[in-house]
Amino acid sequence: MVLQTRSPSVRRRSAFTLLEVLVVVAIILVLASVATVALLNIQKDNKNDIARINAITLEKAVKLYMVKHPDAGQPQQLQDIIDFVENKDQSKLLDPWNNPYQIGTNEAGNPYVYCTNPETGEVIRSDVKRQQ
Repeated sequence: MVLQTRSPSVRRRSAFTLLEVLVVVAIILVLASVATVALLNIQKDNKNDIARINAITLEKAVKLYMVKHPDAGQPQQLQDIIDFVENKDQSKLLDPWNNPYQIGTNEAGNPYVYCTNPETGEVIRSDVKRQQ
């Protein structure tokens, strides 16, 4: 068996160079910043979806109130329907931005619940489907 010996001019690499490490760190930072921006956009969309779902739930509570109290008509404020909200939870009357939901009446005379996204100014209504 013949062993080959290396000449002293050929050195074995046993570690990464500083430049290689810096390139890898830069790539990781770029990927992390892209992911952060994407996650923030998803979070904004999620708040809108949560607001819409809660508004639909509150609209159902308003309609249940109107069925249980036919002489009272539509409640003027959401506080009136607290008995029909899950666990009578006061926090359910607040949107994801901690502003109170509002009650409105559409063209057909039916009640709906709405809130406004303070960041975009978008009005989120329980009776309007999300536009994509």
